[in-house]
Amino acid sequence: MRIDYPRRARSGWRRFMPSWRQILGLGALGVAALGAAFVALYLLIDVPEPNELATAETSVVYFDDGEAVIGRYAEVNREIVTLDQIPDHVELAVLAAEDRGFYENEGISPVGIARALWNNIRGGDTQGASTITQQYARNAYLTQERTLTRKVKEAILAIKLSRSQTKEQVLEAYLNTIYFGRGAYGIQAASQAYFGKDVDDLSKAEGAVLAAVIRAPSSYDPEEGKAAKQALETRTLDYVIPGMVEQGWLDEADAAAIKRLPEIKDPKALNNYEGQTGFLLDVVRDELRQLGFSKDEIDGGGLRVKTTFDEQAQDAAQTAATEGFPPPPNDGVKLGMVSVDPRTGAIVAMYAGKNWEKSQFNNAIAPVPVGSTMKAFTVAAALQNGYSLASTFNGNSPFYLEGDPKSVNNQGDQSFGEAISLEYATEQSVNTAFVDLTQQMGPAEVAKSAGKAGLDVANLSADDPRVTLGKAAYSPLAMASAYGTFANEGMRTEPYSVEKVTDADGAVLYEAESAQERAFPADIANEVTYDLAQVVTSGTGVTAANLGRPAAGKTGNHEGETAWFVGYTPQLVTAVAFHREYQGDPTAPLNGVAGQDPFTGGGYPTQIWTAYTSAALVGQEVLTFPGRPIPSTSPTPLPTTAAPSPTSSPTSNSATPKPSPTTSSASPKPSKTTAEPSPTSATPSPSEGDGGGGANP
Repeated sequence: MRIDYPRRARSGWRRFMPSWRQILGLGALGVAALGAAFVALYLLIDVPEPNELATAETSVVYFDDGEAVIGRYAEVNREIVTLDQIPDHVELAVLAAEDRGFYENEGISPVGIARALWNNIRGGDTQGASTITQQYARNAYLTQERTLTRKVKEAILAIKLSRSQTKEQVLEAYLNTIYFGRGAYGIQAASQAYFGKDVDDLSKAEGAVLAAVIRAPSSYDPEEGKAAKQALETRTLDYVIPGMVEQGWLDEADAAAIKRLPEIKDPKALNNYEGQTGFLLDVVRDELRQLGFSKDEIDGGGLRVKTTFDEQAQDAAQTAATEGFPPPPNDGVKLGMVSVDPRTGAIVAMYAGKNWEKSQFNNAIAPVPVGSTMKAFTVAAALQNGYSLASTFNGNSPFYLEGDPKSVNNQGDQSFGEAISLEYATEQSVNTAFVDLTQQMGPAEVAKSAGKAGLDVANLSADDPRVTLGKAAYSPLAMASAYGTFANEGMRTEPYSVEKVTDADGAVLYEAESAQERAFPADIANEVTYDLAQVVTSGTGVTAANLGRPAAGKTGNHEGETAWFVGYTPQLVTAVAFHREYQGDPTAPLNGVAGQDPFTGGGYPTQIWTAYTSAALVGQEVLTFPGRPIPSTSPTPLPTTAAPSPTSSPTSNSATPKPSPTTSSASPKPSKTTAEPSPTSATPSPSEGDGGGGANP
């Protein structure tokens, strides 16, 4: 007979611990609760229709209306292939890389799930060695979020799939939907994206490479640089290939023959980006990366990107650049053009080169010497330092700086007199007058002014009066943006191309906020505009007078190597720049191109600017500039509407002209550097900037 006795009280640390019976009881309750929850979820979660992921996840880039499509990133035609179309060695390489126990497991990895649970408890990322069935469930039916809830759903779907489909069905579906990077969903698309061939033509080495990239496409794509290429080589040669040998799926002799990665195609050469599409998509991609979007998000994250590019303006840029391009001889001639809305900084249109498929070099964002377009910033600096457009300077040629034996010359060595106004010097682009002004004022003031407008002053020689002649190199984008500061009454904006980014479901991931900063007083900026308008109405840029709207701008040349026109209306500023790379010379002279000698900013650059701006602004109001009245340049002026001004109308800055040094045009000193020749010059000479002699041809 059993004797009852009081249970002794526990002492020490044992009094804080449950008994083994309690543990078993609680464990049984916990297991029962978890089991019941799992069964409930298992019954509630249905397997939806698969295989709608690939096309839905492609990122699409739109024009500024959010409807017209510019293009898609890393677009590859997706084609479903059956398992018997995929070589056995490709299937086995994928199994070696992702799930060596695929044919033995029940669709899930208990170890992977346990690891995910442990990491979640510790507050780390939910991760784990997912089986191929789990990966297929996640990619075909779930999101990519790293949460324990998703991991549980993934496991349930994997179990259901493994019980309702054969291993062959799961593997075929997986190989047709898994993401390989470069916008490629499925093994056939990946085969085209990486090797430019169909999957049934893949070699053993190529199949192993595709298997290797599945784990982390952006980390193993050689396009991302040397580190990514090295990581791919290590995973392919040290993990996938040995894994196939270990499983008996690849002969050691075949494995030993694979000593290096096979040749992987440049993705840019595999896409069909007609016209300017490739250049636009590259610019947008670069900005998206700067905004923090990853390569995988851009290529395969289903982003919907609304850009600032205007379809009408872009078509106008393509047409103007193509139809207005100089005829032969024109070997090696490059054209870059960028158009910006000065009020916001939005990049409206771009012409970056003739053939993206042959060369992805973007001439619209490539710096070249800007020549006399730099003089606009000199004018702004002068106005802020007490000079006015009536101030006079030495316009004779040659002109000598104190202590410098090298002369400054005007176009064709033409002299304009010892005291010409700044307004006239701008109109006729008189080099000597601008160097005289810069010497008096101090070249640092020109650099400071250019910096205020938005240029990188590290490119400028702040101690050389010749800085005004534009030896410094800037891109058409940089110059369009900087001139936009004058068009916007002294308010500087930053150029941008991405307006809005949403995911495939419409959730906003990013939206641009255009910011403006005061760079110049409005009256100063408006006076610069008035000065540059004279270049169009009666100066070196008179070709732009055919626009039919009030316009301002400046021509530019540097040593015969570049030819520019940067011009603007109140709502659009555009920079057009030519340079030449010929017979291995990256700075070959433009003289002789299209039979023109010299080849100047007032010729083809201004013609293309005028044709483009006219077409781009069709349907938009004809606005006038604030400040001093600037007439329409049309022979039959159109009705105009005044542009709104945030400040009162400017004054003309009537500071007393400062005296300028007098240098005789008959100076006995030898000329060592001459200016760009006039159209009538029989023996052309190089120039430091365009200058003098009336309108350029």
